[in-house]
Amino acid sequence: MREDEMTTLEIRRIREKLNLTQVQFAEQLGVCQGTVSHWEKGIRSPTGSAVRLLRILAGESKRKKTSN
Repeated sequence: MREDEMTTLEIRRIREKLNLTQVQFAEQLGVCQGTVSHWEKGIRSPTGSAVRLLRILAGESKRKKTSN
């Protein structure tokens, strides 16, 4: 796997740690819910700015978890 790729499990965990539905998560990322669903099922993979945003959110979800 390339460094800029994320696994389906990573994407789902980020969303769940932020306590967001797929619809809410998609709105935050500026994509449609179907796109998030496809990422989580492994049908498609996020690319470009979506990967960068997911990495940022991953950092925020880790901080949120440790602050609780």
